[in-house]
Amino acid sequence: MFSGVTQGGLWGGCKKGKMSGTITISLSGRGFNFSKNHLGETKIYHTSSGTILQSNIELSIVAANKPRVLEHEIGHALGWGHYKKCNHIMHPTYSMGGYDDNYIVKNVE
Repeated sequence: MFSGVTQGGLWGGCKKGKMSGTITISLSGRGFNFSKNHLGETKIYHTSSGTILQSNIELSIVAANKPRVLEHEIGHALGWGHYKKCNHIMHPTYSMGGYDDNYIVKNVE
């Protein structure tokens, strides 16, 4: 379950710390440590029972113009792990990832 979508609201004025039901997305500069080839990172906060309370996504500046990076990190924010299938959005290597839609039913009129 998610809260509403805002631009800059959480970082701009929240003094309470972690807020339940949020996924925050920002460009590099909020304490994430990126290696040379690391395009993004997601930190997830859980309850003791494993329910996801909040996810923080940070993208490197290099990732800002690369397709699929944000979608991949949102997958992590929702609890998905890496999946080493060529062309899968959750592949851990950017050059091996993609949009394999062979198993998606398409509406044809």
